[in-house]
Amino acid sequence: MNIPLRLSILILIISLKSCNTFKTGEEKQSKGESIVKNNDVNKTLIEEGYSIGRVKYISDSQCSYIIIDREINSEFDPINLEEKKYLPFRKDSMIIYYKYRRLRMPYRCDVIQPIELIDIKKEKH
Repeated sequence: MNIPLRLSILILIISLKSCNTFKTGEEKQSKGESIVKNNDVNKTLIEEGYSIGRVKYISDSQCSYIIIDREINSEFDPINLEEKKYLPFRKDSMIIYYKYRRLRMPYRCDVIQPIELIDIKKEKH
């Protein structure tokens, strides 16, 4: 490779790197503060008895929506997710905080524990 070509490539790479947007110190600080505040909110929810999990959609199943618990990696079948107040939480891959109680009833799906939801809150970023 000749020198002008190498120099052109180097200048191009430097130009591309310098095109990245940057944030001022105030913007970084405000974003950092909001993350800390949200972490405090999330920690408070866990202290209040909420579990954290991810909603998962399963097509062609009696358990169309399940919750996968983030802490214990268990799958739950929320039988009352059809209720009107829970409809906004029926989104695949949504991270939620939820309170529940286990149910003693036959499983609707193979090995997914049926539960009754008591409350749900969306994760705050």
